[in-house]
Amino acid sequence: MPEELPRWSTMEGDCLSCMKYLMFVFNFFIFLGGACLLAIGIWVMVDPTGFREIVAANPLLLTGAYILLAMGGLLFLLGFLGCCGAVRENKCLLLFFFLFILIIFLAELSAAILAFIFRENLTREFFTKELTKHYQGNNDTDVFSATWNSVMITVSD
Repeated sequence: MPEELPRWSTMEGDCLSCMKYLMFVFNFFIFLGGACLLAIGIWVMVDPTGFREIVAANPLLLTGAYILLAMGGLLFLLGFLGCCGAVRENKCLLLFFFLFILIIFLAELSAAILAFIFRENLTREFFTKELTKHYQGNNDTDVFSATWNSVMITVSD
């Protein structure tokens, strides 16, 4: 008669297997989110209807577009490493996964500190003032106005 494993040993193996698959599922969602952010960042940077000109005209928006691209790429890579590391139980991939999580945490912490420092610029009035300063109504020769008009038409439909 084969020797049976203790009950706690099989429960521990089941819990670890469940954790492995839960980590895979959550990292797959991170992978999909990173792919979406990366796609949106690429779309904003190469959009032929004029987002590229609006973003290039304002250094703050240009920086935001590059941050969107960088964070999308980082999340894409993070999700991939997390999925592969969880399924294969590879210590090297899981180490890189941890390092990327640490980098994202530090980036979020620095973004929160910058948002706190520049909180007077992050108001609705600031964005409204910037919009009214650059928007010229139905002027199709102005890139900013033409793009903003196309955005309003697209959103209202």
